[in-house]
Parts: sequence; structure tokens; C-alpha cells
Amino acid sequence: MKILLISDTHNDRRLLQNTILPKYADEIQIAVHLGDFAKDLMHLQATFPNIQMMGVGGSFELNEKTEHIFEIGDGEFKRRIMVMHGHTVDVKTGLSRIVNHARRKDVHACFFGHTHMPVILVEHDIFFMNPGSLSRPLYGNNGSYGLVTVSPQGEFHGDVIEI
Repeated sequence: MKILLISDTHNDRRLLQNTILPKYADEIQIAVHLGDFAKDLMHLQATFPNIQMMGVGGSFELNEKTEHIFEIGDGEFKRRIMVMHGHTVDVKTGLSRIVNHARRKDVHACFFGHTHMPVILVEHDIFFMNPGSLSRPLYGNNGSYGLVTVSPQGEFHGDVIEI
């Protein structure tokens, strides 16, 4: 299974609509927007009906759900994945709070945004990934997004792709 991760598009869906989703439309099963204008992805559902799309609210979407847990796989390879923006656990000040939050939620993976900086790490057997910001990267970096591959055995592997 392949999951596309997008975050912090801030009302700029051009790359998502014209480049990224068309490129991966036949390859990914799920596309997740990790906040700060999740509607940028959700507006494209009709254009890409074969991709399951979901998103969470960010620091600019105050009336939206900021965290969601879903499951993939089955049996011993069932995996719980938490998606969140990250502002509710202050990820900009470090990752310890999100790690502890994910442990309390008993998830296998946690995808988040908010920092505009890509991160991939495994902590306490939990796979964490932030794809960075597609439209507003920091420190002169290129915009980026993430691709996560989940093996049939439930193992996570992530790649950050710069544009």
C-alpha cells in the first residue's frame, strides 16, 4: 500500500492538482493532507475518485478535527495510523510530546505537519513522518511531500520528495 502525505499547502493547490496527484494517481491508495488547508486536497476528490482522501485541520482551520486515527491491513498485520497537524502537541518545540501522544494512542505510525520541515524517524517502534510543506518550505528549502509504503507485513518506509 502507498500513502501520499501532503501538508501546509496554505490555499495553493496548483502543484497538488497539476503535478503530484496525476503523477501518483495509479500508484497510491490513500492521500492525506496533514493540515493548514486540507481543503486543498479534499476539493480534488471528484477529479481523482480512485484515491481515498482524508485530511485534518491545522492551526488555520480552527473548526476542523485536528486528529484522526484509521486502520489498514488485517489480522496480525493490522496497523493503526494517526494523522494530525501537530500544533496541539507543540511539534515546533520538539518531538517528545508527539511521541508520547502517539504512544498513548497505541498507534504504529503517526503522520504530522505544522513545522514545514520534513522528518522521518522511528521512536518506541512507532514510525513518524512529516512531509514538510508543499508550498511554504522554510530556510530556502524546496517544497516537499511524502510517500509512505506499507509492506504486506505492516512495515513502514517513507520518502520525502522535494519538488
